[in-house]
Formats: sequence, C-alpha cells, structure tokens
Amino acid sequence: SWKRKRKCRRSTEYNHILYMKEGIPKMDTKQEVSFSEFEERVFPGLPEVMEKNLRSKFDTGERMDEFIAERIEEDLPGAIQSEREFSRQVFEVCARWANERDSIVLWDVDETMGKYLFGPDGKPRWGFRPVLLPLFEFLQEKFPGLRHGILSSRGDIQDQLNDPEHLQRISRFIDPEHVYSSRGKYVPSQVENAYHEKGQEQGIYNITPEKAEILRELRESGKNVKDIDDDGVAALAEKDGLCVYAVWPNEYFCG
Repeated sequence: SWKRKRKCRRSTEYNHILYMKEGIPKMDTKQEVSFSEFEERVFPGLPEVMEKNLRSKFDTGERMDEFIAERIEEDLPGAIQSEREFSRQVFEVCARWANERDSIVLWDVDETMGKYLFGPDGKPRWGFRPVLLPLFEFLQEKFPGLRHGILSSRGDIQDQLNDPEHLQRISRFIDPEHVYSSRGKYVPSQVENAYHEKGQEQGIYNITPEKAEILRELRESGKNVKDIDDDGVAALAEKDGLCVYAVWPNEYFCG
C-alpha cells in the first residue's frame, strides 16, 4: 500500500562499528566553523526542496495529497537529520583526506548519492539525495585539490554521467579518469571468502568483494584512493573509508 509507514531504522551499534572507529580524528575548531557555514547555507531551505522533490513524484488528487502529507509529517524530520549527519560525516573525512597527498575519493552511487523510487506506474525515477549537489560544491570550494571519482556496481557509468536522467548533474565534480565499475569483476572464491570472514570478525556482513579487490589493486598501484559507500567494504578500509549505511537517503525526498 502507498499509505504504509516507512520507518527504516539503522541500529546505533551497527553505525558504531561502521563509522565511529577509534583513532579517526574528529573535526577541529576551524573545520567545525566551516561545516557550520555549510549548514547555514543549505539547511534553512532544505525542507522546501525536499517537499518539492516529493510532490514532483506523484500525481495530484485527494488520495495522493493525503499520502504526501503523511510522508512530510512522518518521514521528513528524520530524512533531514539523515542528510545533516551524512553531510557532516563526509565533510569530516574529506577535511582529513584533503591533507594527504593526491587523495582520490571514490563514491558509490546507489544508496549513497541517492536512490530510485518506483512510483505507482512501476517506472523507476532516479534522484540525488537533496544535500548532495550543494555538498559537492562546498567540498570543491573548501578542498579544491581533492579529486572525486566513482566506484559502483553499476555498468555504463560514463554514459550515465552524460545522461540528464541519471548522473549528469554531478559530472562536473567527477574526474573521468577515476570512474570504476565492479560489475563483471572476477574474484576467486577463496579471496571472496577471505573478505567475508574478515568482515564477520568485525561484525560487518554487507561486503562486495569485487569493490574490495578494485580498491586493493588501485592502492597497490600507488593510488591514494578513499571510499565512500553504504557497503561494508568502506568500513573495512578504516581511515581510508567512510561507510554511510546508517544514513541512507530517503527516496521520497531525492530529486
């Protein structure tokens, strides 16, 4: 039913394992001031943007108006908090990575940058999480030497970066030399099992070995790659990764 309540919760314990790792420094006073600047710039107008994104996905009518009102009342406050925490976590790690030499931040796409929503017509509509584009702009402003790429299980990523219905709006932030797809990547079963065993030792169960192998190969080739992903592979990277599983975007408010 379109009127079902969607209250997806992430456990604080799991979030602790994936993100709040000991030894990862938090923002200093200067960085706190910078992030406050971002909050003041973006968040006062964010509820209006999110509501507009929500309304654009559905036809008008009494039934849909009631559904939209429910989503705004029940889901919007939590979605705003998720966008705030996502922004803070990303800014925090990028502030640290920007101090390293030749850092390249590889972003996952689905459930990290945004989500698909399947509407009543059954057709998928891609939307970026509402904070993503202003966050990229702010990161570019504050850390102009930090490069950004993509590591995703999607295929044809380069084509999607040219497609206005997919990823074109972020293409100006993405270094085309650092776009990688894990689709079709072969990983021997013993290597795959080793990644899963390592994850289980740390309480991490959603690991994509194909992504882990691409990251390993890039690092062994001398590239200082970082990883932002909702996949546990980012948690395994520890100081070189940020797992955003606990702050998934709400697809209703993506646009």
